[in-house]
Amino acid sequence: MKKFLVLVLILVVAISIFVRYGNKTTTVNIAQNEIAQPTPRAPTEEEMRGKRVVGDYVPSSEETADGWILSNPLVNGQQFSYPKTLGRYISLQPATPTVKLLVEEYSCKTGTSKNDGMIMTTIEKKINSKTYCISTSSEGAAGHTYKNFEYTSKEASDFLGHANFTLSYPNCGNYGEDEEAVCRKDQKSLNIDAMADRMVNSIRML
Repeated sequence: MKKFLVLVLILVVAISIFVRYGNKTTTVNIAQNEIAQPTPRAPTEEEMRGKRVVGDYVPSSEETADGWILSNPLVNGQQFSYPKTLGRYISLQPATPTVKLLVEEYSCKTGTSKNDGMIMTTIEKKINSKTYCISTSSEGAAGHTYKNFEYTSKEASDFLGHANFTLSYPNCGNYGEDEEAVCRKDQKSLNIDAMADRMVNSIRML
């Protein structure tokens, strides 16, 4: 009888030890597997609307109904819109302009100056009731004229709206008579001031 009780006691102790440490080992293994192989998380609708970066997810550019593109967020959390195309006879170089808010005081020194061998002209002009300081310069190369534009406006007490871009104009004289006329009309019809104003007004902080 005593031998039987001893065997039962040993069996109970063995089962207790197995239950206690066997479950702990299983829990640790499961936890390690969860750490080693995390479940991917898709961005929520709220994060999609806010265009915030989530992990390795980077939101792509979006095209508006009238052919403008909403840019990817910049490193500083700013976002802006710009035209996808300007037609056959004018193009942005590079395709994405530099548009952002600057923390600077507004100043505009009008006149003509030399910058890297190019003549730069600076004027102050009102566009849609907003005052802009506009600097322009141009250079020619391989059948094209490249015109550089820099628009700066006073947005608030501590911020300036800034747009910097280059437009490439092919030489319309290189086309036949009919196409040359279309080319010149297309280039002349672009309202650069309105385009720059819209880009600056589209800047937003995310």
